[in-house]
Amino acid sequence: MAISEAAMKEAATRQQVAALVANPRDIPGGKAQAILRAAKLAIKSGAVPPLEFIGMGMAGTVFCDPRHAFKVAHSKKQHIRLSEEAEWFEAANSIPQVRPYVAKLVEYNQPLGVTVRECVRGKPGFADGPAKEIFSKVAPYMLAVGWTMPEMKSDSVVYDSSGHGKIVDASHGAHRVSDRLLDWVEETISGQRKYEFGEDESVLVRYIQSEFGDGGRPGISQARAKKLIAKLREMGAK
Repeated sequence: MAISEAAMKEAATRQQVAALVANPRDIPGGKAQAILRAAKLAIKSGAVPPLEFIGMGMAGTVFCDPRHAFKVAHSKKQHIRLSEEAEWFEAANSIPQVRPYVAKLVEYNQPLGVTVRECVRGKPGFADGPAKEIFSKVAPYMLAVGWTMPEMKSDSVVYDSSGHGKIVDASHGAHRVSDRLLDWVEETISGQRKYEFGEDESVLVRYIQSEFGDGGRPGISQARAKKLIAKLREMGAK
């Protein structure tokens, strides 16, 4: 049976991947080109080959080298998710009570869309077990500094050989709240930040208004929030 052109191209790309990745057999079928692109960006961000392919998620591809983990955004749009994830980890790393339960952030390479963090080697946890306990411990501290918790998935927490678990994924579900949200809105409308997911002024008003449900979140400045809403109305928000 003749080999298709697509299959030949995939095989050739896998050979290129094998020169950079130590475990090319773990790469899903049809993903060689995406993995090759991601591996090259990880190396540009400081990863030392051969890399260990860890997996592909909705936002990015993860590799480890002997020092760190490198999460490479799938696309320019996913740069935004990884940037927000890096902010979440930065905040988490700054809290003594939280730090033992989250992977250490090294840096976020914004131009390349690559997060560099601690590589936690081990087995993933599950939402109905100890991972849920870790999220419960961490959540109040993160909320106090203006962050909700990320989505809790089966691989959100990885347990090392000693059984200690750390959160390694915050690319979905973690959102700014309270005054941290207001900071972000101010920076966005002033041009210091780019709009993240195509929001307009009306959407920003709804973000702020959501903070007033059930009396508002602890720590939000309602006077400041109302002033920002008024400014957004002047800018055309409905």
